[in-house]
Amino acid sequence: MSPRASILAVGSELTAGDLVDTNSAWLSKRLEGLGFEVVGHRACADVIPRIQAALGQACAEAQVVLITGGLGPTSDDLTVEALAGAAEQPLEFHEPTWAAIQQRFAAFGRVPNDQNRRQANLPRGATVLTNEVGTAPGLRLELDGARVYSLPGVPREMRWLWRTYLAPELGELGPGALAEWTFRTVGLSESVLAERMRPVEALEGLVVRYNVEEARGTIVVTLRARDREVLIRAQPLCRTAAGAYLCAEGSDHLVDALVADFAARGLTVATAESCTGGRVAAALTGVPGSSAVFLEGVVAYANAAKERLGVDPALIATHGAVSPQVAHALAHAVRARSGADLAVAVTGIAGPGGGTETKPVGLVYFHAASAEADLPLERTFAGERTLIQARATALALDLLRRLASPAD
Repeated sequence: MSPRASILAVGSELTAGDLVDTNSAWLSKRLEGLGFEVVGHRACADVIPRIQAALGQACAEAQVVLITGGLGPTSDDLTVEALAGAAEQPLEFHEPTWAAIQQRFAAFGRVPNDQNRRQANLPRGATVLTNEVGTAPGLRLELDGARVYSLPGVPREMRWLWRTYLAPELGELGPGALAEWTFRTVGLSESVLAERMRPVEALEGLVVRYNVEEARGTIVVTLRARDREVLIRAQPLCRTAAGAYLCAEGSDHLVDALVADFAARGLTVATAESCTGGRVAAALTGVPGSSAVFLEGVVAYANAAKERLGVDPALIATHGAVSPQVAHALAHAVRARSGADLAVAVTGIAGPGGGTETKPVGLVYFHAASAEADLPLERTFAGERTLIQARATALALDLLRRLASPAD
């Protein structure tokens, strides 16, 4: 049975919604990688009784508790005081911590004040984890049968303390690292993918998790196992389950895998976009090395822009700007102008307005073209504007992948 861990994020800025807690997600990933089962995430305001209540709950459910935040120099940084009260220990001035704070300030030509001096008041009996990238030290102490680590809320400092102290210590306490493998799909719903994955989930000793990446229009599936052989047996089953919808493996995203594949094969790409507003081109050019692949991108939003690119005005008048005929014309026009091997075009209605009974909001036409083949696609997406644009971007990229590798 895996040891359990729980995470507590302290900060009124978190509970008020002014700041998103990314620390807990980052720590969870590392804890699970060491073989811990993360059983809880909590967030509480900078109020001592609330911190202590949340800490008590975390200690009751886990052998290891990680706290982030509330270690700064201001009056609302109360984690240390809450920890001292929970442990029934007084705060004591820790000279080495104060010396380290003074030294850090001196390196920048500054002098710490009394507020900074507060950070050297630490619970008696706590082990100090010296912070070399900030002023707030980390702490380790035993409380109610749990090992509690208190870390700064600043991500850079928290991560440094994790790598320096927690990862080595918890690596010895945990059962060992889990083997992990991930893959991504595009154009397939989560429920259908889960149905296809049943043979994989039936493998003993394997944990399968699904995460819909709305901003990327993809689903990432993570497989973990203590026995690497189980993971190896699972991989071909996953490829069969995902089929043509499999767009990337390992740490790569769809666009990373696409650019790497096209670069290796010497293929070039151009884009013509309407409703996605340049997002397909931005995704491609966001990948290092994409200059070997991407030649040109055109955002032809207005009808006049589509016509300047080479779309026949009569085509727009007859079928409308949002039509398979215009998507076809856009793709061929931008491919001819750029000289690219492949081109993809997107035209649709991202909303919230502009839809009709025959052409509703969310309707998008795609067309990918090469010298040898054409690949059209029509989809109607649900959701608000940015979600429609994200999903359309992902499908445009995937259409390029399918056109270049028709056997898939």
